[in-house]
Amino acid sequence: MRQKLQKISVIDSSSLIALERANLLGKLKYLDFKVIAPKVVSLEVGKTDQKAIRIENLKGRSIKKAKSLVSKGFGRGEAECLVLAQKLRTGYIVCDDRKLLRQKYMLEDKILKDIEIVGFSFIVHILFKKKQVNDIWKTFDGIIEKNNWKRSEVEAANFVFLKEMGY
Repeated sequence: MRQKLQKISVIDSSSLIALERANLLGKLKYLDFKVIAPKVVSLEVGKTDQKAIRIENLKGRSIKKAKSLVSKGFGRGEAECLVLAQKLRTGYIVCDDRKLLRQKYMLEDKILKDIEIVGFSFIVHILFKKKQVNDIWKTFDGIIEKNNWKRSEVEAANFVFLKEMGY
């Protein structure tokens, strides 16, 4: 991942909800980067911790790009995350939406090619490195269970990420 990734991370509602259910939102302040969500994501999630997550509104061309992705079948939150990540040049988004994981590889779109999708395990990995999570696999299993992701693409993708990171 690029150097810029250590400054900003754009997060979608699925991952935000997963971290909230695992009581990890308060630990986001220990990250070396700011977690940002489009306003539509904060509306999907409901009340979010403004200290842990910065909310950003899309404007102008960004709204047009997001609408274009929505017309291709993306959810509004995922579309706005992709556009915001492109605008901020993060190179990735944190998202655990099953549909987006499938669509990324099925649709030809410049934004999709430029943006990598990582799951909640990316945040858990960093929290573990910062000693904010004691047992990475217990945390992983808890998130999977609390979000009903057993035997899903989300579980598989996040499991593979952690294995690739050496856990």
